Amino acid sequence: MKYIFKKSIVVVAAAVLFISVYFIVGILVFANRQYNEINTRNLEAAAQSLVSFTPADVFSDTALAADWSDKLNVNQVPFRITLIDRSGQVIFDTDADTSLMENHLDRSEFQAAVRNGIGTSRRESSTLRQNHLYAAIAI
Repeated sequence: MKYIFKKSIVVVAAAVLFISVYFIVGILVFANRQYNEINTRNLEAAAQSLVSFTPADVFSDTALAADWSDKLNVNQVPFRITLIDRSGQVIFDTDADTSLMENHLDRSEFQAAVRNGIGTSRRESSTLRQNHLYAAIAI
């Protein structure tokens, strides 16, 4: 009888432990999804705001883009800004030498922006070798 009682306690304890771990993992997964959705929405809003107050000439003139970047002091904000022409060629970047950057035509956020006006993706930057959240807006 004692053996059955001890065995039952072990089974119940294991079940409680399993359910607790499952519940905690579920909460963490949900919180992570919410965090990512909020970050994506905030990045989209920031990109749309940036576009709204950027002079149109900046998007076609590399020298004006560099001057605009200096005036904005973009190195003090947590965003990397890249201007890409319709063919996917990088014409300006706040963090990298554009002559060393590959064509961005196949980037998922770029393709989504071409189709829908705005696109986002989370991936590793091939230039900086770090994970980033990207937003692209068609202008």
